[in-house]
Amino acid sequence: MGCGGSKVVVVTYNLFWWCVSDEYKTCSQFKGNKGFQELFHTIHQNAGPMDLVGFQECDDVTRVLVGSNLTHFDYFAPGGDAPLAWRAERFQRLGDGGSVQVAQDKYGARMVNFVRLMDKVSKEVIFFANTHGPLGQCALPDGGEVAANYLKVINDFKKPDDRVVFTGDFNCASSDPPLQELGKVLQSSATDFSFGGADHILTGPEVKTCASETQQGFPSDHQILKLTVSVNEHQVDNDVAAPPAASVTPAAPAPAAAAAPAPTPEGATGAEVKDSEGCPKAGESSPCCVACASPFYCPDNKGCYMQGASGCPGALCPLKGPIHT
Repeated sequence: MGCGGSKVVVVTYNLFWWCVSDEYKTCSQFKGNKGFQELFHTIHQNAGPMDLVGFQECDDVTRVLVGSNLTHFDYFAPGGDAPLAWRAERFQRLGDGGSVQVAQDKYGARMVNFVRLMDKVSKEVIFFANTHGPLGQCALPDGGEVAANYLKVINDFKKPDDRVVFTGDFNCASSDPPLQELGKVLQSSATDFSFGGADHILTGPEVKTCASETQQGFPSDHQILKLTVSVNEHQVDNDVAAPPAASVTPAAPAPAAAAAPAPTPEGATGAEVKDSEGCPKAGESSPCCVACASPFYCPDNKGCYMQGASGCPGALCPLKGPIHT
């Protein structure tokens, strides 16, 4: 019963940067810095309290931490889009950290970034890694190779007594070969429902899972996934509060100023694709790009989504007519 020892709250969150930033002028609902204002509000309201966080699709972690009132966090951002951050008063970084390429896809190199952190409460050392996994490499043989590369990074750089915490948008579900292979060595401690369960938190066998939850992640197209673990169950409880005991909590509604996507119920596979009111007519341009992962337009919230993704309250529009690139 319960979960004793030194507890650490871990978060993984894909920020949907290209759309939230309106980088390609295809997400007009977020133009004029509105996307970042919504993002910072969501992190401040739904992600905390936390001790460790792995971001994906994050091009400027300093901007995120400052905007979300997390200036008490330190971070490691060696390049790519998967920085790590941690509560500075709780953890001391040991060494420089590292970044290793584990795959390549049409968007470029996919990395695992990692640091070793000493927990000032328990004196245990956490090997904290984060990744944004490759697209289209879930099936064998590619999936097995990617999993082997993930494990090689951990085995090459962690010390024997380190507690492993591995966050990420792996772009693969729990049932896919990469996660199945990782599960032979690490615990699959938490998974959300984004894109069929692409976001995961994995932990070493010496780490005890206490509780997990998902939170609404709008304006991102991913949920916030949160896990509380004990890195040393035999020690006296520390003052880090665990999330509620339920494994998944209902998603909180988005701020009233924004037309927030409705959360996808447990077991749902995401929005269907069909013509509906608000979809571009034949020959009209779609607001969404075609040369990207999220070409399907949602007329209910004017967002752009991958087929089968959660977040669109109604149906996604079919692809037809000229599409912006």
